[in-house]
Amino acid sequence: MYTNNPYAHWSHSKSTFPSSAPSVFGALPFSASPSKPAIISFYFEFNVAIFNCVITGPDNKVLYKITTDNPAPGFTIMTDAQGQAMAVVEWQAHPIVEIRGLVKKQHTARFLSLNADKSARHMEYNGKRYTWAPGTQALCLFNSAANPPEPLAQVTSGHQKVVMEMSSYAIQAGLVEVCAVSTFLLLCGRNID
Repeated sequence: MYTNNPYAHWSHSKSTFPSSAPSVFGALPFSASPSKPAIISFYFEFNVAIFNCVITGPDNKVLYKITTDNPAPGFTIMTDAQGQAMAVVEWQAHPIVEIRGLVKKQHTARFLSLNADKSARHMEYNGKRYTWAPGTQALCLFNSAANPPEPLAQVTSGHQKVVMEMSSYAIQAGLVEVCAVSTFLLLCGRNID
């Protein structure tokens, strides 16, 4: 079934974050530790599908819950650890998403717009443009303004678990909630266009 969602049935499991880089000064020694961002992992854990899951962070602490059609039919709601709704997806002919305080209510096709050749999706947040694209082993989020594009997050999918790894730069940029909602939309299997 064609859904216009190139990531709906995707799954891989290998890191695409850069491991090290050569010294830009040639003869000077290179140390990866100061310039390499820390990587933080978040886990979407579910029994049947990502539509009803918990998202845990470091120390296996539950950060968010995603529930679909409960209590409101036709909706997916993401709540924080205190049970406060922070994101809503309205499932209709053209789904709508809102991330309270971060992303205004809009069609998912606008929030995660397909590029011309349908190989990637663009996302605008806080005045910056990002790109979700399949990498060799993971679905990756890049800073579109960087040259070459800078990897900020990657998502891998496995049996009853999705892993979202984010660089400390992405976390400091406030992308955790936006990436969590994007990950859900990209991997849920429903038509988001």
